[in-house]
Amino acid sequence: MSQHDNDVANSDGATVRADINSALIAQATSNSGAAAPASPQAYQMWADTANDIMQVRNAANNNQLPVFTLSTGSMIQGADIVSAAALPVLSDGQFNDITTGVDTVTSINTLGIGTVKWLQTDVPITFTHHSTNLVLPGGKNIITAAGDVLGFYEYASADWRLISNSADSFPYRVGTDVASATALPLIESGAFDVTGTTTITSINSVGIGSIALLQFDGIVTVTHHSTNLVLPDASNIITVAGQILVFHEYASGDWRLVSNSVPSAGGITLGTEQASTSGTAIDFTGIPAGTKKITVMMVGVSGDGTNNLLIQLGDAGGFETTGYQSGTFQISSSGNDTTGFLVAHQNDAASVYHGNYIFTLEDSANFTWTGMGNTMRSNLANHYAGAGSKSLSAELTQVRVTFTGTPDDFDAGAINIQYE
Repeated sequence: MSQHDNDVANSDGATVRADINSALIAQATSNSGAAAPASPQAYQMWADTANDIMQVRNAANNNQLPVFTLSTGSMIQGADIVSAAALPVLSDGQFNDITTGVDTVTSINTLGIGTVKWLQTDVPITFTHHSTNLVLPGGKNIITAAGDVLGFYEYASADWRLISNSADSFPYRVGTDVASATALPLIESGAFDVTGTTTITSINSVGIGSIALLQFDGIVTVTHHSTNLVLPDASNIITVAGQILVFHEYASGDWRLVSNSVPSAGGITLGTEQASTSGTAIDFTGIPAGTKKITVMMVGVSGDGTNNLLIQLGDAGGFETTGYQSGTFQISSSGNDTTGFLVAHQNDAASVYHGNYIFTLEDSANFTWTGMGNTMRSNLANHYAGAGSKSLSAELTQVRVTFTGTPDDFDAGAINIQYE
């Protein structure tokens, strides 16, 4: 270790030579020592052995600026910064952690034009775009997750531009699977697979500004709440496998759905055939959001009584049994019904039905469906044609085949659906 005041005093030749040698050694070793040089010059280097840091004197010659670590040559990590609207960054290193404080940053104090600052956020923080003070890509705000690293460049005094974001490759950190629960137990922002089938009515607080991307492995009901879990149109959502919901925590413990991605059906999806040999209703549930057309197919369907065959539509609130405009006819007679789409009339226990009933979404805002069907009785030379319409209270999720009145029991045949 060697330091020198860079002032060679007048003296005899041997003393001057020794003083010059000491000054040269001090320069060669970057004035290494545990304390700063006693008489520093602007831009003078100092190998701070006490803190393992190479430092340089600033232009004003009133402060030391850290450059890199002596042992590894890596960037200097400065003291933690408590987040604030005007982020109080310091010149104690190129890298700082941002800890708890306010959750929104709108500007950064000046360190000097040309400064590059790397900031790791320990908590979710919103960085707000400004056209000069805090320039962010696309003019969009950024909501960080714990562990994200942002790089900023001061291009003008107190004006900073984002030059790097560790989350750019994928904006959500992938976490471990989460089992569905009444209060979904998230512990951080990120992307998660949701397993199980338990209805979700709320999500644990992670921190205001947090984003949760949830991919569902199966059918789960997500229940609307006016503050805790805000869903579009105040309507519950019944997920299907592969469906992705993205939520934003806008207040502590209060989440809002900001994106709903339903996997493409890839054309027509054929349901699972159900035997219509018993029971009073055949239900098809889990029809995904975005469905525009449904075909109900019946082969050899029969009941044990005289009530007419009927199809009802349903949403997350259940099957609807009023408000239908439907009718059917055969060559010699006709009938109508308001409790469902009438498939055929003048039914009896010997009737055996074959045919299709097709439903098409007419108005997505009002959840209005129109239907038309053709069926025949194989035990008689009868053919039935029917049509109608029905507006639901929410998006369709299920279809039921049953009978009018006090439902008869099915005793033959099979039923299936297609949807697209």
